[in-house]
Amino acid sequence: MVNHENQQGGAMPVWHPPTPTEIMQSIRKRSGELDTASLTVRRLGRRYAEARHAYRMADARVLLRFIGQGTVRERDARAALASADEHLEMEIADQELRAARDHIANLRAQLSADQSIGAWLRTEVTLPSQTWGA
Repeated sequence: MVNHENQQGGAMPVWHPPTPTEIMQSIRKRSGELDTASLTVRRLGRRYAEARHAYRMADARVLLRFIGQGTVRERDARAALASADEHLEMEIADQELRAARDHIANLRAQLSADQSIGAWLRTEVTLPSQTWGA
């Protein structure tokens, strides 16, 4: 293996393409992570729906309690104060769900990259006259 020098002057190994076994292990690992993440999104989606429902119910109860009392802005302010905890829980649940969905998108991109590398490796194996690095 040829070594190149890094910025500190030390030897740095040259990159080598992954083996088919490494690619298959990575695909299997990411597939499992994707399954787990999908279950997490389902759980967090339910948590968000429950938190949204609790917030809407708390908000509606306060608005109904103060019908005809004060201005619209005053009633809205009372409702916001009375349902602040439920609103916070809904916002937290929403952000957790968004993060879990972003994680799934990231896993899918990584899985796609692994699959592309696997396809490239298959091409390299079937075209021996055009090997990598030759």
